[in-house]
Amino acid sequence: MANKLRGEFSVTFQGAALSLRLGINQICELEEKRDGESIFELLGQLSAGEATFRDLRDLAWAMLRSALPECTDMDAGELLDEIMGDPELFDRMQAAIAASFPEDKAPAPGKPKAANKPRRPAKK
Repeated sequence: MANKLRGEFSVTFQGAALSLRLGINQICELEEKRDGESIFELLGQLSAGEATFRDLRDLAWAMLRSALPECTDMDAGELLDEIMGDPELFDRMQAAIAASFPEDKAPAPGKPKAANKPRRPAKK
């Protein structure tokens, strides 16, 4: 069962029930596939209505890899065909993407509010 708080959503694809998500590993793979283009650039294109079908397929590919690591672009295109043909499923996919990037919650008393920017990993 999909965990909405983790940005997951359930879909039946090629006869199998899958739980898809856009986690850190999928985001990194997507950015690598797109020659280093940031996920934030892609999401900006989507929200501005400037995304292409290839952009959407790449996003579906990344999400599909969470359940089927060996999936292809063709698999992602077939999944996207199914998602776009079902408005409720498309809405769930959009909600899952949004849940992958939760907004900052109010800071605990006495603690400063964190900046609204991605943080660099700590150096070892």
